[in-house]
Amino acid sequence: GLWHGAGWTFIIWGLLHALATSYEFITRKFRKKMSKKIPSIIYNPLSVILTFAFMLFAWVFFRANRVHDAFTILRNSTKNFGSTLSALSDQFYYYLLIIVFLLIEYVWRTKDDIMVRLSQNTIMRKSVRISYYSLLFWLIVVWGVFGKKSFIYFQF
Repeated sequence: GLWHGAGWTFIIWGLLHALATSYEFITRKFRKKMSKKIPSIIYNPLSVILTFAFMLFAWVFFRANRVHDAFTILRNSTKNFGSTLSALSDQFYYYLLIIVFLLIEYVWRTKDDIMVRLSQNTIMRKSVRISYYSLLFWLIVVWGVFGKKSFIYFQF
């Protein structure tokens, strides 16, 4: 954390990363056993989601100006949970697209039978890949943050 600055927020951020790294090291055998007991279709996405949630939590400290601000952000992020669920339902199709992308990535990574068959047909492989990347590009254009924002490491 000190690499990024001398503030307490960076120190807490670094400590959270140290905690996560220690957890990963200490629980390696246990998690390996669990990954064999729980089907990979459940275990792998759950692992990704939990890691992502932890990283989002840690990044609050990285971006906050003060520790008090970080705790205020965390407290306010769960304050109106009911209205947050309502807002999530309004964006259902966006989240459905994210799930579809995660499933496609999972299938490509595990080389399921479907992708093996698709990869044997060069024309089909190219069209699927072009479609996938076109949709990804479209999502970046729609959801992208464009405008005059300074690069996160500009001050370093």
